[in-house]
Amino acid sequence: QQKMGLNERSNNIFINVSKGKLVTGPKDNRKEYNSYTGNLLAIEAFPDEYEGKPVNKIKCTFNDGKEPANAIISFQEDSWYGVGFFSRILNCDISKPITLGVSNSEQNEKVSFCWMKQGDKKIEKHPDVVTPTKTTKKGIRGAADTTVYDWVPFMEFSEKTMAWVKEEIYKANHTDQEIRQDAAAQE
Repeated sequence: QQKMGLNERSNNIFINVSKGKLVTGPKDNRKEYNSYTGNLLAIEAFPDEYEGKPVNKIKCTFNDGKEPANAIISFQEDSWYGVGFFSRILNCDISKPITLGVSNSEQNEKVSFCWMKQGDKKIEKHPDVVTPTKTTKKGIRGAADTTVYDWVPFMEFSEKTMAWVKEEIYKANHTDQEIRQDAAAQE
């Protein structure tokens, strides 16, 4: 008989951002957390689906140094959580543990925001952050005006930021000599 739930051999704990919390486990047995602290080992984007629509998700792999299992934290790239993540990660020292936290919006329970710390230091937004631009779409035939966000400039910013993070992860895990050897091999 197959074992249900977390299987030991996978060595990963899957965590999603949902309604102002980091959550693990199935809906009927969810565990909720406010934050996670660990070393960032990898970051990648992957296609997914949300409410029947295609979306890009970001997968961050962390390890806290205590568990043999890695924690894989996933969130939607074009989300307010994504904006908070990518606007702060540029101010982090990737070679040191990062505390990744979640808070929720008072206006909309489905909206989550990202905060970060390193040690006791709260990580502020980087000055070069690009955020989604807000426009108002006029209602037709008496319909109410609606707010629309253009996420394209932010998505371009997040891609560049992800490339920087990957480079910093590589530097944090290789000696200067290994980096020089890899650079020479690519020439």
